[in-house]
Amino acid sequence: GADTEVTLELRDAAAEAEVRAQLAAVSDTLLLVLPQLAEIVIEVDDAEPRRLADVGERWRTVTRTGELDAALLAERPVEERVRTGWQVTWAAPRSAVGWPRVIHAPTPTEEPCTLPALLIATFPLDPTRRHVAPGRATDAIVAAAADAYRELAERITLESDDGALRLVPVGLPEGRLDAQLHSAVV
Repeated sequence: GADTEVTLELRDAAAEAEVRAQLAAVSDTLLLVLPQLAEIVIEVDDAEPRRLADVGERWRTVTRTGELDAALLAERPVEERVRTGWQVTWAAPRSAVGWPRVIHAPTPTEEPCTLPALLIATFPLDPTRRHVAPGRATDAIVAAAADAYRELAERITLESDDGALRLVPVGLPEGRLDAQLHSAVV
């Protein structure tokens, strides 16, 4: 029931142009990454407000949560070892709309994902926060992601005759983690 308004005073025209570009790029992905948000309203100057809401009408999602065994986190930095909870969400658009082709953890990483759905997962990240750190915790989350992907395909199959065929992995993976996901899904 709460509303939050963010008002920005920008230092120059370049900053204004950058913020306008970022606001124009806000999409359903933000609502999928932050499921607690019901609606986003973007108002810029006197233009008609842009509203994003009802993401469930445009996307099919499957979310899984769980706890990692402490032994899987032994190789992670000390501050991460206490965060044993994990979450995986797959989102597939109901229409032919595109989606980001990178893994979100939960912010966008530079890890490609060639599977035809958006993956949002609490993967452990490297110090740059741009890549998923390899290790046993990542392996466990990949296994959970593969199981959730199967459930997403099953749900889509129940809703339509050919919709789940879009989720069949085709082509070559584009990186280590993408290959690991492909293998686990298959």
